[in-house]
Order: sequence, then structure tokens, then C-alpha cells
Amino acid sequence: MNDGSKVVSRQQILTEHLWDHPEIPQTEAVRTGRWKYIRYPQHPEFEELYDLRNDPIEKNNLFFDKEYAEIRTRLGKICDQLIQKASPPRNC
Repeated sequence: MNDGSKVVSRQQILTEHLWDHPEIPQTEAVRTGRWKYIRYPQHPEFEELYDLRNDPIEKNNLFFDKEYAEIRTRLGKICDQLIQKASPPRNC
């Protein structure tokens, strides 16, 4: 990684945990420089939003705070876009 090759710069990163495991729920998440948005596909009633600048240990879930509605909507759309971009093409 430090061999002088081209560095890829990103504004956000997608993480997914999609394996079936009885003790670990499936997740989809987007992480930016400041925010972390997490959702649970099998449990849509649970979502999380953290301001990593002000809450680096993720103790205060801001998802249900109306003040952050625009951010959670934007990050949800980014998550959808990144998942679609990362998904293999379907042969119909």
C-alpha cells in the first residue's frame, strides 16, 4: 500500500454484512468523514446515524432526531446507490 501506487480518494465507503448468522444481524452501512449510517435489511424498524466528529464512540444514535432528517435521507440514498453500483449485473 505504500509502494507509491495511485491513491484512491473516496467521499464515502459502503460496508455490508449479508451472511445469515443467528447472532449477527445483516447490515448495510455508509461511512463518510463525519457520519455513519447503518440499516438492517431484515429489521427495517432499526436504523442508526452517528456524528463521528462529535460522538466518535457512537453512543448517541441521531437517526430519530428530526434535526438530522436531511442527513439520514441523503445517506440512505447514497447507500442505495453504492449497493446498486457494487451489485453484479443481472442476466434476465
